[in-house]
Amino acid sequence: MQVPRNQRYRRLLGAATISQVGDWSARLALAALLLEATGSAVWVGAVSAAFVLPWIGLGQLLTAWTERFSRARVMISGDTLRGLIFILLAMIDMPPGLTLVAIVVAASVDPVFEANATSAVIESLSDEDQDTGIQTKQVVSLLAQVAGIGAAGVALRWFSPQQILAVNAVSFFVSASIIASVASRLGQNSAPADRGEVLEGLRLAAAQPDIRAAVGTTMITGFSATTIEAQVVVLASGRPSWTLPLASALIPLGAAVAAGLAPTKGSTSSLIRRSLGLSTAAAITAAILLEIDTALGIVVIGALVGIMFQTTTTGQVVAFRHLPTLGRASVINMLQTLVFLAIAAGGLASGLAIRASNLQTGLQVCVLITLLAWLVPMPPYLPKHGMEGVLEDSGATYARHVKWSGPDR
Repeated sequence: MQVPRNQRYRRLLGAATISQVGDWSARLALAALLLEATGSAVWVGAVSAAFVLPWIGLGQLLTAWTERFSRARVMISGDTLRGLIFILLAMIDMPPGLTLVAIVVAASVDPVFEANATSAVIESLSDEDQDTGIQTKQVVSLLAQVAGIGAAGVALRWFSPQQILAVNAVSFFVSASIIASVASRLGQNSAPADRGEVLEGLRLAAAQPDIRAAVGTTMITGFSATTIEAQVVVLASGRPSWTLPLASALIPLGAAVAAGLAPTKGSTSSLIRRSLGLSTAAAITAAILLEIDTALGIVVIGALVGIMFQTTTTGQVVAFRHLPTLGRASVINMLQTLVFLAIAAGGLASGLAIRASNLQTGLQVCVLITLLAWLVPMPPYLPKHGMEGVLEDSGATYARHVKWSGPDR
């Protein structure tokens, strides 16, 4: 994989990567902060939900509102706001409820920043460099998650969550300064889609059994995987110091590897069934390891959770084959909302399930909910090349048009 020789692209990619490292390390630090303050798995699960919540409706509204401003102004303002909020969280001992409010405000920047950063990166590339550039961005994005979570997990051995948050705040200011250096070459946002086109596009998408199957299975497996991801700090509590950073980093790393190996050839039914088979095997294995309850097992569970998230890649392939032309970008945004709603529910449900029973049993029930995805009606078999509107089935092709997997997974 060769990084395009485009200085504006490289600077934007660097800024987005620094911003993501700060964002993901902050998530782990904030989970540790609330666990330390409350001792409750419910509050830890609420942190995961708070980071996802703005993607459900609010992010779409804010993104539409910012379309009247330049991309550079939107991105610089967003990074500056996140940096200031993390400084406040590092310096002020807030009650848990107020801390969650601050997290939601900071996380509200994520969908706006991501939409503008992705658009700016694509616009900076020539047609011949576009596929390679987007592929590089996706790989670097996943590695940024690994670096952010892993660095925070290691740092928590020696530093307090507040100190880590202070360092994270600096990362956002660095990102903003890099964006400012190329601000004059970034374009204006495009006009929003016509409301009538969006509504018609949504109607057509809802009528597609392939899209319904892709979204339904992705929501269920995403919910299940998130229940474990949200409680990784609790699972690693009291374990050897290497447990938390390894388990945390293996979640996005497992997702990156599994996404690269996810099936992309064949009919909708065969694609989804193969993907669900892999996720089901990972979920059952994770449930067994939760029962065994060892530090090494928890690390392996992290990798298994990442594997479960590969259904998102299959969902993107299937959905993009059948997306209507009318209001396509807004329809994709709405599908994202459904997936993020399931992810937010998983974060909240994990804490409630643990409180209702115990740590192991609660998470075992949650992760085995993956099996319900097999009840989603599959569309009838159709040869891939006989379907109207099928596009070339390569990751780079659909990635150029859609980013549906949520917080860079």
